[in-house]
Amino acid sequence: MGEKLDLFYGDELLGTVSTNQTSFPSSSGQIQFNPETLENDKDLMDYIESSRKAADEMLAFNGSFYQYRNNKERSTSHPVIDTQRWCVISKDGAKTKIRPPLFLKDNGIVFTVDK
Repeated sequence: MGEKLDLFYGDELLGTVSTNQTSFPSSSGQIQFNPETLENDKDLMDYIESSRKAADEMLAFNGSFYQYRNNKERSTSHPVIDTQRWCVISKDGAKTKIRPPLFLKDNGIVFTVDK
């Protein structure tokens, strides 16, 4: 089993990620969501749902999620996509900035370190 990381959007704990595959700068795994955050932040919940739909569509697209998202989102953007507020924090307290993650069905997640 991989590392456990807390996923934050700004000061909000979105959940805990158990990574199962890491190939720097990308990681994937499963997320256990913090239900309180989801109940209180409609924008985050909307982003998670739209990300899940985009993941399904992306499977048929020849390119990366970020290329797909950039092509698709030019006409429809989401308030939490283009932000610097996403990060993961390891159990030892190390904070790493990430790009907005891709959420998958069955609580899957893929994220990339933001350089």
